[in-house]
Amino acid sequence: MAALDQKRFRLTLLTPVHVGSGDTLNRGLEILEDRNRNRPTQTFVLDIESLLSRVTDAQADEITRRLGAQDGTLVDYLRSLANVKLEQVSFYTLQRGFPARDLRLHIRRGDGNPIIPGSSLKGALRTLVLTGMTLDLSGKLNQVGNRALEAVRKTFREPKLNPGRVAQPLETLVFRSPGDMGRPKILEQANGDLLRCVHTRDITFSSKDLGITFLKVHSPSRNDPLNFKPFILAVETLKTGTTAETELTIDSQLLKGEWAEKLNFANRAFTWESLSQWSHNHALRVLKKEKDRAEQAGLPGLPEELGRLQSRLQISQRQGSIAFRLGWGIGWEGTTGGVADGTYRNELIKTFRGTMTRYPPNVYDEKMPFPKSRKLVEVRGSSEAKETGRSSGFNTMARNLPTARDGVPVSQAGYGVMGWILLEPL
Repeated sequence: MAALDQKRFRLTLLTPVHVGSGDTLNRGLEILEDRNRNRPTQTFVLDIESLLSRVTDAQADEITRRLGAQDGTLVDYLRSLANVKLEQVSFYTLQRGFPARDLRLHIRRGDGNPIIPGSSLKGALRTLVLTGMTLDLSGKLNQVGNRALEAVRKTFREPKLNPGRVAQPLETLVFRSPGDMGRPKILEQANGDLLRCVHTRDITFSSKDLGITFLKVHSPSRNDPLNFKPFILAVETLKTGTTAETELTIDSQLLKGEWAEKLNFANRAFTWESLSQWSHNHALRVLKKEKDRAEQAGLPGLPEELGRLQSRLQISQRQGSIAFRLGWGIGWEGTTGGVADGTYRNELIKTFRGTMTRYPPNVYDEKMPFPKSRKLVEVRGSSEAKETGRSSGFNTMARNLPTARDGVPVSQAGYGVMGWILLEPL
């Protein structure tokens, strides 16, 4: 077997995907609403650098003054300038108002093109390896999983333990080369991590692949965790159906032979076939669980959407594809793999109640994904979206989006999900 087992894949976004950069554009500054009664309502998400490159110094001073005044006159002023066309100095032009406070931007390269970072991709693959190593085909803990969670439970007896370190025993058992096996101390760090055997790279897209998704988030009230308050977010997302090509590599030399023994990787070796099987087991298990909850909650369109995803993944499974979920809105189960259940969460809260929450463990529904669902996400095309009340126990979104860039409104009834990606071998 070659030392580096390289494979090329076609990546397809099965749903919108948002990987945040941490940067935002703010309503009233970069985001301007035109609510003039004599014109249809529009929103302009300004490219400030492009705008300032087209105006004189005096005009720039006037723009700054009106921005500071926040008197609602800036749009009319910009429309009056012969050297400025708002559509030409805007990242997005929407044929509607902007109900969110700001716009959370997708991560980009230095040249402005959006990317899915290789680190995000590796994190998603890490979740697949975790589920493959610790869960059986039915989704129940196997011998390794039980050992890992039992190691974690032992830390609950340490009175000064920080909750952020609770998962370290699980991490060590599944991914690391534990020091108690006589391995050098350095192998407990990055050099001894099982995922060093997987090489990923950033995946670059075009700015035309981006759009704006409005999300209504239901988050638990600070004073009452069972009372979910709605608020609206706006995030930049890569659009459903977007494709790209990428290359992944498994360093087989570290999983077989002498180096595998030195690193303690020999009994944890995996292949492309392993990743494909683990990914589909995990994805179909999560989709079934969410579909059942969607039907119980009576969320229109969501069971059908999840059913279509299930069918797509069942077909692609026979082709050796890898399915996973990454980015914002995938829920705690999406990032943890659902290895720990609600019973474990209650034990965790009992141990660290003063640090994690002010409420007793029985406040939280054990059927919710670990550690708890913080929000139910939906997307609407207007601020008059129907309230959904309390969380149904998973992260979803409903779509009714304005198409970004060309500004043509699109009406899509029903609910959907975030973050699903498919890698198909070329």
